[in-house]
Amino acid sequence: MNKYLHVESTSRCNAACPMCERNINGIGTSGTFDPSNLTLEKFKQVVTPSLPELEKVLFCGNLGDPCANRNLLEFIEWLKSEKDVVIGINTNGSIQNSKWWARCASLLTNPLDYVVFSIDGL
Repeated sequence: MNKYLHVESTSRCNAACPMCERNINGIGTSGTFDPSNLTLEKFKQVVTPSLPELEKVLFCGNLGDPCANRNLLEFIEWLKSEKDVVIGINTNGSIQNSKWWARCASLLTNPLDYVVFSIDGL
């Protein structure tokens, strides 16, 4: 049985997709939406108990793009140092620069690791 974890690492995003919850009914501008990032410490605290059985970690987002979290590469680096889990990332791809993406690629060492570039939740 595959054991995987879907991580919502941030609620920050640079896109303004019209059907995103952050843009419906003014949530993003009404003051009721507070963008935040998952910290490396909290990530480790939550993931460590599951690590022995963990096979895959997917970084995706309902309200944010995982690449908007400045700690994402540290999450991946820590995971890979603990166990060679499969890493998946779903992103719009426009947030980081080429240096960041090169470092990301260097961390994705498992042949099954992947990045999906899409917008609007596709």
